[in-house]
Formats: sequence, C-alpha cells, structure tokens
Amino acid sequence: MLLFVYGTLKKGRGNDGLLSTSKFVGFDKLKGKLFDLGGCPGYLNQGESEVMGEVYEINHPTLMHCDVLEGHPHCYKREILTTNGGLKVWVYIYPENRTRENTIIPSGEW
Repeated sequence: MLLFVYGTLKKGRGNDGLLSTSKFVGFDKLKGKLFDLGGCPGYLNQGESEVMGEVYEINHPTLMHCDVLEGHPHCYKREILTTNGGLKVWVYIYPENRTRENTIIPSGEW
C-alpha cells in the first residue's frame, strides 16, 4: 500500500523514523490546501491548489503506527485519494472545522 506524507513524516522531519524501513516511491502532489497548525501541517482535500509530498510503500504495521501518530480517526482522518501522478495513496486529512483560512501555506509545501 502507498502513503502520501506532507509534514513531519517527510525525510529529515521529526517523525521520519516511522518510515525508515519503508520504500521511498517518489515525490508527488495532491489537489487541496495545506495549513500551518504550529508544529505541523494539516491537509484539506478541497480547492485547486497543490500540496507537495512524498510517497512511500508501507506495510500494515507501519500504517498502524502512523495512525497512532496522526490520531486517526479522531484528529486526522485517513482516506484514499489519487495523486496528480495517478497513484492511489493513503493520506491523513485534517478536519475542515479546525482550519482557519489565515493559516494556509500558499506554496503547498511544509
């Protein structure tokens, strides 16, 4: 299975160790918005902007560890979306009711 990451799970970020045994597939983008939540970003799959991230091939135990980190399903909700490159990926989505327009990251990269 594939996982799209856009924040602390990216290479060189604070939680990248969770993906240390996973295969890096490549860089890709998703349509949507990225929000600055302070110490981490939140992704919302709305709008025509692009969010840049990394795609990893992961196993089920790694997905479960990532679920714990992301607070799925109570904080972030994990869903399958299609990247701009045509890959079906799991991605963690932040609830719309918790976002504020003034915290959008215009570049789409955190």
